[in-house]
Amino acid sequence: SGFLWIGTQEGLNRFDGQRFLVLRESGGLPSNSIESLAFDASSRLWVGTNDAGLHIRDLRNGGQTNVGLAQGLGHPTVTGILLDGQRGAWLTTPAGVDYLDANGQGLRVLSRTLRAVGLAHLGEGEALLLDAECALWRAGPGHVERVAAAIEGMDGCTAMVASADGYWVADEGGVVARMLPDGSLARRMSLPAEVPGALGVSAMHVQAGRFVWLGRADGSLWQLPLDDVGEGAPRRVRLDQDAGGPIQRVFVSEDGVLWLGSLTR
Repeated sequence: SGFLWIGTQEGLNRFDGQRFLVLRESGGLPSNSIESLAFDASSRLWVGTNDAGLHIRDLRNGGQTNVGLAQGLGHPTVTGILLDGQRGAWLTTPAGVDYLDANGQGLRVLSRTLRAVGLAHLGEGEALLLDAECALWRAGPGHVERVAAAIEGMDGCTAMVASADGYWVADEGGVVARMLPDGSLARRMSLPAEVPGALGVSAMHVQAGRFVWLGRADGSLWQLPLDDVGEGAPRRVRLDQDAGGPIQRVFVSEDGVLWLGSLTR
């Protein structure tokens, strides 16, 4: 749409390159507290909220659809959204995993026990999910099944992202692993413990063909070259201004601008 959309605990922000426009409940959102975002090929913004379910907004005509507990959603907090092309989307909540058709009407419960902390495309019509116990799951529009036991040497997983040659997984102990497309382990490493008690990786982002970016609970930022498949460790990226808290989101825009989201004001 030509804009950068940013979800915060105080509203949905639209950035046009110069200024921010903040949308809140007074502008039609069901909640000011935003947990997750996705943008589909039909120019619709999917907004997962902290306490009011899912909001879908058509940026072409202003149409809005809300999906919450009354529509069968298992929990009002939508922690993750993964679009399934033009077919719909997988939604993760603290109460499990659901699949919503593209029209925003047909909601299917896939699991009420799986607590997913990561979502990635596995293939057409399929998603790969990572749970907090570091096990991998495969999901389709109408099913979800466990495909791999807990990843060896990892505990309390926190994030997963896809790259061209597989997946990257991280845990609360600062362990990062590269998984091959078949789910087998290709590499595992531990980040240095610079701040006691704040080892965990809290955010990951793949900058295509270049780096895996790692945000940590201690507010530090790390970078791993994608062509580094040896034993070299990620390097810390020193910031001009401290993040001030756990890094919750890392994103690199097409023009190479690095955006960090943290739990600070």
